[in-house]
Amino acid sequence: MLQVTFRGCVPAKAAEILQKSFRDSDIIARVGGDEFVVLFPNTGSYSSQIALSRFRANINETNEKEGLNLSFSIGIAKFRPNENISLEDILDEADKNRYDEKNTKKKYGRGERI
Repeated sequence: MLQVTFRGCVPAKAAEILQKSFRDSDIIARVGGDEFVVLFPNTGSYSSQIALSRFRANINETNEKEGLNLSFSIGIAKFRPNENISLEDILDEADKNRYDEKNTKKKYGRGERI
């Protein structure tokens, strides 16, 4: 599961980029103003990393073509079927990872600004 928060982007543009980036079988849901969750059913780590690379490339392309300065924060959490954990727990883990990534960027001056 991938949790994404966009900055500098209206939700409709964010949704457009997400739909362009991920497969029809992936589930994209808006969970807040600028916050989205992507679920990758029956997908291993390698395939989800390819999807994430495609997403980053689409952000770059959109920024270049439209003269935008979109940025985002990402939190990733993995569902492990052999563990007794709820969807809420997975969302909490992804949210925590997103905040950790965001704070690391601030601390070290590295942004996911593309």
